[in-house]
Amino acid sequence: MTRIPVLVLIGADDVWSKPVPCDAFIKDVTAKGAPVTFHMYPGAYHDFDYPNLPLRSRPEFTNPKTHIVPITGTQPEARDDAIERVTAFLAKVFAS
Repeated sequence: MTRIPVLVLIGADDVWSKPVPCDAFIKDVTAKGAPVTFHMYPGAYHDFDYPNLPLRSRPEFTNPKTHIVPITGTQPEARDDAIERVTAFLAKVFAS
């Protein structure tokens, strides 16, 4: 278990970094006292915070077992919120 503060921001529709297992893991470690903050962005895909990335399917990365095709792309509202959250998180962590 970590004692180092961690911030996890994830898109709810990300099929590469699946949010449900992340959420379950983070609930488990925070219940044990780990200083982890988690936020899931509804409707956001992988790379939601990448600047000006058009939304697109990535068939070259299709999962061979599930045949799920990842989608990447910026979600401006989530990106803006993520920048604010990261800025506040770092200010808090490094103020100590």
